[in-house]
Amino acid sequence: MLSSAPHASARRATTRTPAALRPLRSGPVRRGRETGGFTLLEILVAAAITALLAGFMAVVIGDVAGFWSRTSGRLATEAQARLVLDQLELDLSSASYADDGKTYLAVTVQPVTTTVPGWLSNDQNPARAKPAALSLFMTAPNLADDRNRFGVAGTWLRFFTTARGTNQNAATAPFAVNASAPVAVGYQIVRRVISTSASAS
Repeated sequence: MLSSAPHASARRATTRTPAALRPLRSGPVRRGRETGGFTLLEILVAAAITALLAGFMAVVIGDVAGFWSRTSGRLATEAQARLVLDQLELDLSSASYADDGKTYLAVTVQPVTTTVPGWLSNDQNPARAKPAALSLFMTAPNLADDRNRFGVAGTWLRFFTTARGTNQNAATAPFAVNASAPVAVGYQIVRRVISTSASAS
């Protein structure tokens, strides 16, 4: 006996869609594990690299700062020495001398009057002496012959010069500075060991 109803297997075959014709998903493909952050190992490696770079930069900056400080100190010292030497050259180039039997230039070697020789004043006038707190001292082991042949406590160089230019011509305006009358100047020359502290040894 024939039936008009379709067979069940045929009905299922007609309603099944082939896999090749199924629409693709529009969203991203989901993986087995989400990767939205850093792992602990990655954070530790990044922190170690950052610490190494910071340490390297600190060393470089410290070296540059030390070099700058030494260079600045050396330039300041050279500038002060050049200023003193230029003034000494100017005074000596205008030194006054007369052949009348009087002393116009004298060099006095300072005697050692203390156990620790420092800067001494030739006339013991505190206003003209170098402050004791700023003196550079030499200890006994450093008092060798090659270091104190000019006097352990220094040498006074005294003479008269006309290079100071202290006289002014009041008859003209503006006041013109003329060569001064001879004035007495003195330089204390002391050889000291180079040191960065207040006392040299």
